[in-house]
Amino acid sequence: MSYYYYREDSIGPVQCGNPLLSKLRSFYYKHAVIDESEQEAARRVLEKIIEKFEMYTSTSTKYTFGELICQGSSFEGLRVTKPIEFDLLLPIKLDGHTFLKEMKEAPGYYYIYYSGHVWKKVDTDGIQVLSPVKMQHTMQAVVNEAVKFMEKELPRYEIRMRDHGAAKLLNVKCTDVTIDIDLVPAVGYEGNYYVAKRHNQADPYHSPKDPADNKFNHVWRKSYSEQEKKAVDNMDEVHRACLKILKK
Repeated sequence: MSYYYYREDSIGPVQCGNPLLSKLRSFYYKHAVIDESEQEAARRVLEKIIEKFEMYTSTSTKYTFGELICQGSSFEGLRVTKPIEFDLLLPIKLDGHTFLKEMKEAPGYYYIYYSGHVWKKVDTDGIQVLSPVKMQHTMQAVVNEAVKFMEKELPRYEIRMRDHGAAKLLNVKCTDVTIDIDLVPAVGYEGNYYVAKRHNQADPYHSPKDPADNKFNHVWRKSYSEQEKKAVDNMDEVHRACLKILKK
């Protein structure tokens, strides 16, 4: 299952004949390495949650979702603390024609113009756009039902959900392993993903109102996770070791 991707450390042995590199490796192994058994235990719990969540969304909801997309330091080999936090994009497949337009006042944020039948909102110009606010409300219900399904499928797992900004956070406990999983709604378009993460001038997603005069309520933030993965993949050993030490 390729999307359960973990980048393994590629740092060589301390003794290498290069005094400066040896010191860097020694410092790295003392301060930035995570215990492999902890990583493996967390990964097993995460994979079970992904498996059952996708089983639910593929069979028991009227909406169409893509495979969950792993992102963040846990999947780039850059985590320097215990592997207890994981970020997953939840891609929603739209049923209508879409095109995007970047918001002039907020670079990196986009309107998604959309001709489908759900999650639409009329913006200040009278044009129908995909509403991240309405999407959030739908995801609340979908994830709630998914949690009920997973609890039946995984009786040894204790799963709790709460809001975490734009994400739905799942706190999962199984025996002596506890992890947090952020599920962030996303829309794919021409090789990029756009996530329902509110602009700081937007109204809170839990607000019962979605005022048409607040244009920041209607925009989606471009995700740069794929570009970040490529940048990490192109790093050599020294750059990776230095980055993890600095993160620590």
